[in-house]
Amino acid sequence: MKTFFLKYYPLFLGMLFLFIAYFTLLIISFYQNGNHIVYSLDDAYIHMAMAKNFASDGIWGVSRYEFASSSSSILWTSLLALIYFLFGANEIAPLILNLLFASLVIISSYFILKKYNISNKYIAMVLISLVVITPLPPLMFTGLEHVFHIWISLLFIYLVSELVIENNTDRKKIFYLVSLGTMLPMIRYEGIFLVFIASLLFIL
Repeated sequence: MKTFFLKYYPLFLGMLFLFIAYFTLLIISFYQNGNHIVYSLDDAYIHMAMAKNFASDGIWGVSRYEFASSSSSILWTSLLALIYFLFGANEIAPLILNLLFASLVIISSYFILKKYNISNKYIAMVLISLVVITPLPPLMFTGLEHVFHIWISLLFIYLVSELVIENNTDRKKIFYLVSLGTMLPMIRYEGIFLVFIASLLFIL
C-alpha cells in the first residue's frame, strides 16, 4: 500500500487539492445562499431549462412550447438532458458533472506527463498549478461546459502531438482524434479553431 501511494502520490496530491478547493467553495456557497445551490452565471440556468424541456417534452428550447436554440454548447445541454431523462430534473447535475470532468483533467494530465518520464515532484507541481491557475474550482461553480471543454481539448492536443510530432500513424489514435475533433465544436463553438490549427499541422 505504501509503495502504491508513493508511486502515484502526485495524482493523489492533485486530486486532494482539487477536492479540498471544491468542497471549501461548496460550503461557502451553501452558507452565503441559504443552503441552496446557486451558480455564478445565469447561462447555467438556460442550459438546465433547455435540458429539462428536451428530456421531458422533446422540445429544444427554453420553453416547452417552441424550438429556440439558446445553448452555446449542444453537447453539454444534451448531456444534462440525458441525466434529467434518467434521474429527473435537478440543479446539482452541472456541479457533479464538473467535478467529474475536473477529476478527469487531473487524471489525464498525470498519465500524459508520466508517459514523458517527468519526475513525480514536477508532476505534482503541474497538477496543483492546474487546479489553481486554470482555475478549476471557480469554473466548476459556473455550472457550464468549460471544464468539459478543457478535458477534451487536453486529450485532443495530446493526440495531435502523438500523431504529428512523433509521426505516429496508429489508426486507433486517428479514430480517437477525429472523434474528439468532432466533439470540440459541439462543446464550445470556439473549439473549431483548435481543430483548424490541428488540420494545418497535418497538412504541413
